[in-house]
Amino acid sequence: MNLKKERVVLKTAFKDDKEKTTIDIGKLKSLAVNEVKINSRYFACVNVNTDNLYRGLILNNPIIDVIINDSYIQISGLVVGKTYENMILTLEYINGNKMYLLETFTLSSSDKLSEYICKNYKLAFKKDIDEEEFNDWYFKIQKDNGEIKGFISKILDNTTALNLDEFINLIYGLIFGKDIDSESFNNYWKDFYEREIRDGKSERSIKLSIMDKIFYSKLM
Repeated sequence: MNLKKERVVLKTAFKDDKEKTTIDIGKLKSLAVNEVKINSRYFACVNVNTDNLYRGLILNNPIIDVIINDSYIQISGLVVGKTYENMILTLEYINGNKMYLLETFTLSSSDKLSEYICKNYKLAFKKDIDEEEFNDWYFKIQKDNGEIKGFISKILDNTTALNLDEFINLIYGLIFGKDIDSESFNNYWKDFYEREIRDGKSERSIKLSIMDKIFYSKLM
């Protein structure tokens, strides 16, 4: 049985008024996506004819950038580890437009900051970060490394169900990239937590205090 595949996109690139358009993706030519290292960072790249090409875009996800190079286009702003399916690439040439279906792909690596944001967001929220939020955090932290504390706080806001050792290990993973050793956990953090509980502190305030202490120890 030959099933007709269709994709509804919100087309905003070519008209000022938003127009819903149905595209039969089964009729689109498919293009393979390759992972290429450019200036110490990995990007998804597609080999296309770039002569007289002046703009490219991913339909229904304009936050993803399409950068034109000499013999290929570079797709930037992708979430590391996320599987992309049925992405439609539109290329605008001087003499007309072409539309392609990108083959399913996953950006398996990038730079350290991208991997850090995407991996830890998924660890905490059990889903991939969306491209807009990813790019927002990426450029915030890239501009000011202190913003990483805000990202960690957001992650930890979603960890109320974790027990103490899971919570501590998550923080150590976020800040140091490793699990805490059992001696440090048992001899310091477990004792600190139990003492704060006896003093009537809320679990949230204790966890925030733990985060601050661990984060500060990283800066020393």
